[in-house]
Amino acid sequence: MTSNHKVITSSRQVIGLLPYSIKRVILGRTFYFPLFISRRVLFFLTQPLASERRWIHKVIREDWKGVWITPHAKNATEAEKQATELDRIILYIHGGGFSLGYSTMYMSFFQQLIKSLHTQFKLSTAILSVEYSLCPEHRWPTACHECVNAYRYLVHEVGISPSKIVVIGDSAGGNLALTTLLSIRDLKRERQEKKEKDLPPLPLPSKVALLSPWVDLSLRQYPKRPDCILPDLIEMYVRNYVVDMTEASLKHPLVSPTYASLDQLDSTQWLICYGQHEILGPSIESFIDKVKGHKYDVTVSECDGEGHASFVHTMMSSSPVAYERDVRVLVNWISNL
Repeated sequence: MTSNHKVITSSRQVIGLLPYSIKRVILGRTFYFPLFISRRVLFFLTQPLASERRWIHKVIREDWKGVWITPHAKNATEAEKQATELDRIILYIHGGGFSLGYSTMYMSFFQQLIKSLHTQFKLSTAILSVEYSLCPEHRWPTACHECVNAYRYLVHEVGISPSKIVVIGDSAGGNLALTTLLSIRDLKRERQEKKEKDLPPLPLPSKVALLSPWVDLSLRQYPKRPDCILPDLIEMYVRNYVVDMTEASLKHPLVSPTYASLDQLDSTQWLICYGQHEILGPSIESFIDKVKGHKYDVTVSECDGEGHASFVHTMMSSSPVAYERDVRVLVNWISNL
């Protein structure tokens, strides 16, 4: 084990064991640094370890890029060949306010999902994590298009049946998971209306899991809750992402999907998870009511005692026990098609 490995591992363990009241302050301060510093600090705390890098295989296309995460492939070509034989394929879209984060920052979480699905349910799984373009360098709708292209790659290029695909996103990634779902539905409508039979169909995925999804970028008032993200931080991320700050732009259905029509999404099963203490809670609950109004197959999990995006890393969770509890909810749901 290298000295750098030891420092990273120790830092994660220390932060993970801190009381949540202290942890949320540390994480919150990290997000308030200038963006280039926040990105470096986040990478230091979450970068893949040597044992994790063996699972990572880059995919680069002209209109999107990402990584395959699987224990059995030597490269992306092997990962693609193996993927068609697997039981589940997870398309993962990370969070970070559209401004932070990268495709492999949740490696321990990804490995836990893959291992748990295998040991508990005998399900073989691989993850394709999208390396979408961050803002303010690349603003809306760049990331939306890249996520749709990643899904299209799975279905059209690799040949994965949509019945095996689970789309998962946390926070801003939850927003992008939703806009991906909406865009796929809209593409189907356009294909039918224009009768463009030469275009290959792009069916909806079997499942979508939204972890602390950021569904409404037009909000200006938030409840006072013990969370690691604060209103002025959210405001900064919105301004990074959306060029035009008018109400019409902020309420565009592919910016704030809570304002989108949710019809014709009944073939997809939903899981929506959020923390009891997160400031996005009321907007998430309103969105849940909207989904339930369509009588869709939706499972809701309110994580007791948790803040924002507690699923994805022990550093974000109130305790290791709570983290394991909440990840188990996700694993059980993925297993049940």
